[in-house]
Amino acid sequence: MPLWGRMELLWLVMAPLCALIFALCSPLAPNDLWYHVRAGEFIARGAIPNQNGMSNGVALDAPYYYQSWLAELGLFATLQLGGLSGLALLRGFCLSATLGLVVVASFRRLLRLSPAPSRLLAARLSAFSALVGLAILSNNVDLRPQTFSVFFFGAWIFAVGEFRAQNGTRRARWGAFLVALTAIWANTHGAFAVSVLGLAALALGDSLSRHPRARFSWGIAAASFAAVALNPRGLGLYVYVAQLSNNEIGQRFIQEWKSPGLDEWHSALFWLTALGVTAWWLLSRRASKTKNENWGEVAAFGLFFVMAARDQRAMIWFALWTTPLLASLAAQKFASSSMAERPLPRAAWYFNAALLAFLLLCPLAFLPTIKPSFPWPNEFARRFAPTPASLFAADPPLLLENTTPVAAAQWLRRNPPRGLVFTDMVCGSYLTWATHPDIKPWCDPRIELFPVAFWEDYLRLSSGPRDAADELARRGFSDALLDRETQPGLVRRLEQSPQWQIKARSGSTILFRHSAR
Repeated sequence: MPLWGRMELLWLVMAPLCALIFALCSPLAPNDLWYHVRAGEFIARGAIPNQNGMSNGVALDAPYYYQSWLAELGLFATLQLGGLSGLALLRGFCLSATLGLVVVASFRRLLRLSPAPSRLLAARLSAFSALVGLAILSNNVDLRPQTFSVFFFGAWIFAVGEFRAQNGTRRARWGAFLVALTAIWANTHGAFAVSVLGLAALALGDSLSRHPRARFSWGIAAASFAAVALNPRGLGLYVYVAQLSNNEIGQRFIQEWKSPGLDEWHSALFWLTALGVTAWWLLSRRASKTKNENWGEVAAFGLFFVMAARDQRAMIWFALWTTPLLASLAAQKFASSSMAERPLPRAAWYFNAALLAFLLLCPLAFLPTIKPSFPWPNEFARRFAPTPASLFAADPPLLLENTTPVAAAQWLRRNPPRGLVFTDMVCGSYLTWATHPDIKPWCDPRIELFPVAFWEDYLRLSSGPRDAADELARRGFSDALLDRETQPGLVRRLEQSPQWQIKARSGSTILFRHSAR
């Protein structure tokens, strides 16, 4: 039977297609996107900057390290070539390609089991496990340098599977690929540490299992550790990542840096999956007579679980790594009862092929240029901000998230401020692109750029102390661009003050201007 006529192919494309449609339907959030795009423009001019250059909360020449320079350059180049639509397609490609790599890695892993499930059952289990992983990570798909890390991690999982299954020259080639991938990753995003730590965990497990490949596994882990030095900061990059991951403000106040609880279904699903996989593995080990489990993968599972339990943003690595493990556990349960696949008549080949073609065409309806043609319900349309023609003339609507202060940025350009602009940090990210260099925000999401005292003062003002309206004026702020969801106290104080008037609204963002300035 040709591949295009097999039912298994329909299952294998399911999770990548769901990921692609989900990404294309999700708006582009301003959080970490726009200051990275602006940094990419700085880099495209010929050099990686080493100073602030964007926000007024600290000196413009304050030192700042742009570790994600390669991703920032990629984001800027994508915007220049394809506009906002290009950015949306880039995210869709990275997310769907990642799920595709993980699904294929799971599928190939299941077919290597003994006894192996049927190809159709292997495809079904791979698809189901990947959809569980997609559900866990679905709240962490904003476009930013981490998006490239997600794609790299999918490639890493596939390469690790092949490296550990092959021998001789093929194993060496996959090992070299992992080292090269880590070197590129180190110039793209701080999550390169996932590769180094993951390879070390796998090597440790191989040593505990006394596996013949243990020495080679340690060699690849050591080579990857050294390959990180191929970046502008050398091995000092490890110090930077360690300091950033333990940043006091991030741990105290940034939601995605906090431990997952049970208040959101993504986090609850993470805990349920971790508990389920652990219990299933223990029961399977108890029932097994050989007890020949792969301790390297168990060690890596433990590593990614600890990372995810520490902060929510790391749940994405746990979700993707657990996909093939969950599929394997399920295959061990159902492989013996799976029925052999019976030959299909030729007519069924063409029916499957037609169904596959229909599935592959479905994402076309959600492309940026086609999506606005549909009569979407108001609940969906309200998630988007209008696309500003002055900045993105060739782009359609339904691309920017409604937290993007589009109206405020346009008003500020027409009516320049006479003093400083106090900003919500996410709004500040958008202003680094939309009003740079004439109008600079007070802060942006580069939390490590600003000292702890700055963020404590920012949070105090955002809470809306009694004299907040007067204090802003005394400190030289003529404008305040706020988010009603994250700064309700300060919004309420300025609404009550006769000296501050609302000049623009978009989504949850509000722009105030002081009447005396």
